[in-house]
Amino acid sequence: MLRAGLLSAITPLNALGMLADLKQQLPQYVAVAATAPTFNKGSVADYSDAIFGWWRDNGTTFPAWAPAARDVFAIAPTSASCERVFALLKTCSARSR
Repeated sequence: MLRAGLLSAITPLNALGMLADLKQQLPQYVAVAATAPTFNKGSVADYSDAIFGWWRDNGTTFPAWAPAARDVFAIAPTSASCERVFALLKTCSARSR
């Protein structure tokens, strides 16, 4: 299960004062995300389109998580400074399975 305490380690989310709302919506988000279809990771374009489509369809259900997802998607994956965020998100994801 994704632990809400791990969210505070993501500095931008903490600095923007988003943690309380994220924690409140976390159980519902985890439940809905668990029922999401499996997206094709064979094509970066198809996978990206599917993820962005999921957020278009579900973003209004999660008013705190949608902008947090936009913040995370805006991070260039080649930046050394963001590797900590992606490592933390990977850890969070692994614990939720």
